[in-house]
Amino acid sequence: MLQCNKNEEQYFYISGSQVTREEYVDVMLKKVGKEIFVKYYYDFRRLDPNVYTLISEDYTEKSKKRRTSVAISLIRQGLSEYALQNIANSKKVKPVAAKLARSIYFCDFCADILFDK
Repeated sequence: MLQCNKNEEQYFYISGSQVTREEYVDVMLKKVGKEIFVKYYYDFRRLDPNVYTLISEDYTEKSKKRRTSVAISLIRQGLSEYALQNIANSKKVKPVAAKLARSIYFCDFCADILFDK
């Protein structure tokens, strides 16, 4: 699903189409659910596929496994920084989730997230 060019720019591919890193992260976060990603971020960071059992929301087991798999994939690819920025600047997530994303980002990357204008 993901391919990377080691030159200065990275190119990501979804279903054969080349997309930017931001577009790729946004698509993957939509598959996980932005609020789910931030709520279970530290659980997903353990990179254990069985962590899906911790998701308490009313999803099917298959949906929980898929969401967990995509979230772990984002973290393994080193895209958690961009995912947290995306969530923190999203206008469609609850303010609590955006604040949690900012807090996690600050703790993990020792920096504040700049607001998108």
